[in-house]
Amino acid sequence: MCGVARRVAALCAVFAALLIADAAMAADEAAVLQARAARLASEGQCAEALPILREARTLQPDSADSALLEGQCLFQANRYAEAVAPLADAARLDPDSGEAALLLGMASYHTGDVAGASAALERAERQLPDRPEVPLYRGLLLLEADPAAAASRFESAAGRGGLLEPAATYYAGVARADAGQREEAERLLRRVQELAPGSIWAQRADEALRTPATVYRLRRWLVLYAGIDYDSNVVLRGDDVSLPADVSNQGDGLAWWGVEAGHELFRRDGWGGGVLGNYYGNAHFSDSDFDQHLLGASVWVDRTLGERSLLRIQPEFGQGFYDYHDYLRFYGVLVELLHDWGGPGQGTFYTRYDYNNYQYRIPGDPALASTRNRDGHSVRAGYDHFYAIDQDTAVRGGPYFLYYAAEGSEYDHWGIGAWAGVERKLPWELTLDVLGSVAYVPYANPSTFEVPPTSDDREDVISLVQVALSRPIFERTTLTARYRYQDNHSNTNVFDYDRHVVGAYVTVAFGD
Repeated sequence: MCGVARRVAALCAVFAALLIADAAMAADEAAVLQARAARLASEGQCAEALPILREARTLQPDSADSALLEGQCLFQANRYAEAVAPLADAARLDPDSGEAALLLGMASYHTGDVAGASAALERAERQLPDRPEVPLYRGLLLLEADPAAAASRFESAAGRGGLLEPAATYYAGVARADAGQREEAERLLRRVQELAPGSIWAQRADEALRTPATVYRLRRWLVLYAGIDYDSNVVLRGDDVSLPADVSNQGDGLAWWGVEAGHELFRRDGWGGGVLGNYYGNAHFSDSDFDQHLLGASVWVDRTLGERSLLRIQPEFGQGFYDYHDYLRFYGVLVELLHDWGGPGQGTFYTRYDYNNYQYRIPGDPALASTRNRDGHSVRAGYDHFYAIDQDTAVRGGPYFLYYAAEGSEYDHWGIGAWAGVERKLPWELTLDVLGSVAYVPYANPSTFEVPPTSDDREDVISLVQVALSRPIFERTTLTARYRYQDNHSNTNVFDYDRHVVGAYVTVAFGD
């Protein structure tokens, strides 16, 4: 029996030696493959290196170096989702590898895994305290939830220099803007232009500086405005129509005022939302029957779609009064898709639906009242585009389509139109804003207001030109002079009119 035991032990020893030799040969072969792959990767040939690395990892699955190199190659090819697994293996096999933790955090961020990215970057921060990538990516994770904290991270990354500049300074500027710190945001964005003139980052900074409405996203704001106008046709009188007996003048002056307030309630993980309220009122000097008051309220919800797009849904409610009598209630929703096209500018696709519930009732013939009752559903859809030519000049405009289905059949109509405008900064802090629009609006039926009656369906062509000149007079306060001309050309005499409105107003704005 002892002899048999000795023979079994000898066989086991030989088998173990063979296993050890085979493992050593596999390790040697894996090391050769890894070295070959590393040379290819260093020459920029990661695509050729990847199949070699996978073979090396099959031969030696516990090699942290092979896993890290595979993850690095996939990350450099922007194949972030594929890079996560080998980088996670590298971080597990070598807990002291700060490089593996850093790349794992960066790849996880690009795949949208916020929790995984945060955990890996915290670990990388302990192991690589001087690497600028760590505060940069931690700032990106904080950008939506806490832009002020994100800005501090970006500025820390920028302070460490290296290849991350001027990207870190650009993101710091955007974060300061999101936090409402406009002056600091502008300083940082101009710094980007100085650091890398002509680069893509300088171009983005230039776009941001020229489009403050896009970049400086306020979290809360209050705007007050008031003005005085003279309207040459306050009654919208047609050229061949007599004034009503109870109206003293076709033209009238008016004082007007308004307020708008908004508050962002949340912004986190690509979502945002808030509430908005506004009020407008006016008082005519002679014809108080035309005094108007409008109240509005809405909420909005934003969803970020990628780096350059934002979807906004905004339910709305409003109520209007003429001479303090209930006149109109409307309920609606606005859907917008905002997209930054980069060099060509920024655009907004939109659709707006409203139900207009008119509160007035026409006395007399019930049939006539039902014909003229304008309660109905309106839809407007279009595209608005903004393009900054340079730091002093911007153009904007776009086409639109409208449709109105009324309970009173004479108001059923559709229309197409377009508008365009240019804004130009002038000397002495003046800003000139000119815009114009034109719309063709055919109606489905003739108007009962036509005298004498006609069988022709009503058709309107509506043209508008407006010129405004503004200048800041105090901090947060702007004075504007404005002229507006409207020509409502119609084949129905009561709707065939024009009007001139000239006046001035003051705007006081607060926000952060």
